[in-house]
Amino acid sequence: MAIKDVVHTWHRGIKYDMTVDKVTPSAFDAITCINTDIEVDIGEASVPEKPLAHAGAAAESSQDSANTSTGNKLGGGRTLGSSLTSAASTSTTDKSSMIHPSDTAAAQSSAAAVKLIQEPPADQKQNVCTVQLRSSSGNARRRFDVQKATLQDLFNFAQVTTSQPAETIQLVTRFPRRVFALDAENQSSSLEQQNITQGQEMFMVEPRS
Repeated sequence: MAIKDVVHTWHRGIKYDMTVDKVTPSAFDAITCINTDIEVDIGEASVPEKPLAHAGAAAESSQDSANTSTGNKLGGGRTLGSSLTSAASTSTTDKSSMIHPSDTAAAQSSAAAVKLIQEPPADQKQNVCTVQLRSSSGNARRRFDVQKATLQDLFNFAQVTTSQPAETIQLVTRFPRRVFALDAENQSSSLEQQNITQGQEMFMVEPRS
């Protein structure tokens, strides 16, 4: 991870992009993240100053507020005769930013239906790669025979781990950065053919760009 790298993370269905501002030790302006405990300090986001509203806009906002407040209010509910524009706008915004339970349930059901390839025998050392996945859902580890397992098998593992459809995510390595995305041309190729070789490999799970 190097300075100016952008790290993506998700919280309650909202994506956040965090830019690396500094690292310690800082001799090379970069650090390794493989099999390492990292302490992350999240600083304040830089928000550009907004220009002052014009007097005309303020007057228009005041007029809209007055229009909304007209009418008779029943209990704690809506005001009769009020403008529906604001409510409709709020409803539209809420719907676009929400993760609907039906979508989550469908993704989990799809992940449950995926079958994982069996891991190599515990005593097998040759052609075995231990894959670690890191995502907002947590970390997971699994062993693959790089000559028998395909890229589809690797993405099946990621789908089961994250409950996200394989076609909506990408797997990313660091140092050097390599991005793997599943498609019809590479899904049946072996991990070895994708230059994922014997040893250990860590992938960050990111939304597909």
